[in-house]
Amino acid sequence: MTAPSLSYAVESACSLGLLAPHRERTASMRQAFEERTGAFGPDDAWFEARSRAFWDDALTRQGFARHVVAELPEGAQPWAEAFAHAHRGLFYASLTMGRRLVTDLWSGAEFIVDEVDEAMRTALDAPAGPFDGRLVALANPIRVGLLPGAIFHPPDAAEPIEDILRAARQQAMATDDVLDALLRMDLSLRSLARVKVSYAYQTRALARPG
Repeated sequence: MTAPSLSYAVESACSLGLLAPHRERTASMRQAFEERTGAFGPDDAWFEARSRAFWDDALTRQGFARHVVAELPEGAQPWAEAFAHAHRGLFYASLTMGRRLVTDLWSGAEFIVDEVDEAMRTALDAPAGPFDGRLVALANPIRVGLLPGAIFHPPDAAEPIEDILRAARQQAMATDDVLDALLRMDLSLRSLARVKVSYAYQTRALARPG
């Protein structure tokens, strides 16, 4: 039997996170995400995008999908189990032989993506810089999906990001630490008036604020 869509699994798990038994855990996960990537609120223009990114983080890195897997509809459980093994990367997307290819600038890995929701498909088709995203996969048959909370860096950040990645490799930084730092830089760019990309995206900003 074919598992339901990735979108169905994501929506099912996120809905559980809003219910009373899980609200305290959800608030704690949100706080942890903001401490690593920067605070945001309902009045921010980027609130929806950051909220989706938070749920990507909660379902994968923070283990919420695995925590609630027994409460999920049976059809959503295979994807939820896969969330624990998600691959996070800084990707560019392209089309090859009619299929969507994503290339990870950080690890060098390439993936053919089978499942992308409509909003993310539109974003991938628009001109954009590299994006911070998470891929999950089912084994039988092989299906790779992109979670819906990818954050797109501005196109003119591509060059400084190359320098930042080079510095991060020299420092042997972990993937999550590097990509969290880039999310903080993105937030600085968006939240500070008239800040240039070259000011927000700097190697010195790799360090997590104390």
